[in-house]
Amino acid sequence: MKYDFKYLTLMGVSACAMLTVVISHQIQPSASVPAPELKAIQHAIENTPVPKLDLSPIKAEVSALATLIKQMQNEDEASLNTLLLNTKTELQSKLDAIHNTIISLEEKQHPIKILPEAALPFKVISIDSLQHISVATASYDYKTTALEKGDALAGWKVLDVDFSTQSMEFENKDEAHVTVRLRGQTGAEHA
Repeated sequence: MKYDFKYLTLMGVSACAMLTVVISHQIQPSASVPAPELKAIQHAIENTPVPKLDLSPIKAEVSALATLIKQMQNEDEASLNTLLLNTKTELQSKLDAIHNTIISLEEKQHPIKILPEAALPFKVISIDSLQHISVATASYDYKTTALEKGDALAGWKVLDVDFSTQSMEFENKDEAHVTVRLRGQTGAEHA
């Protein structure tokens, strides 16, 4: 049954193709002597002169433009470099401003806790200047210890030591800050 359907389809397609060929041969117009109007149109087309385009002005413009581009490229290379450098500098300053704004916003999200001096587990005794370096002396666990900027004692890091103002700033792991100001003492008295 399958084969019969294949052959039936094949026979149908063949019949359509043959019918198309027969019809197309019958419909073709007969080639006879062309009418006088067609001859006149053909003669007009063949004898019409094709206008020649004068491209010399366009070529001159393109040549002048190419010369101008080369001149600008040679002359403006330095100014282009300057412009790029200025743009780079401006972008860098804007990026720095954005960075500073982000840092400021982050600091606002994590406000610094300021604790009283009594929160420190040690006592700052003095702040001195040794060879132009501010050094503090602290008493902790019955011992005296010298502290400079960046040192740590009992979980508190020294952020700043200033002999002239007789002040220190500490920070612990929880980012709490303590500022110590020695009262009644100034750097001038110790000098």
